Amino acid sequence: ILCALVWRALRRPVQGEVRPWTWSHALWAFAVAVLYSCTDEFHQGFVPTREGSLRDVGFDTAGAALGIWAVWGWGKFRKRW
Repeated sequence: ILCALVWRALRRPVQGEVRPWTWSHALWAFAVAVLYSCTDEFHQGFVPTREGSLRDVGFDTAGAALGIWAVWGWGKFRKRW
């Protein structure tokens, strides 16, 4: 969800205007989501009842990829790009 929301924010949508898909927006959104995942796991390493895990970063990265793929698929389904 984070990746899809960042993608939407990067596109700066205007109501009634259809903007084409650009991979640069998708890659930036994906990078922001992965970076957030890394910093969240780093932060969890300092919380006494939690621990940071590279496995969780992998799950979050997979979720970000799934999110941006879903946005692309929805746009293709609705014939927006």
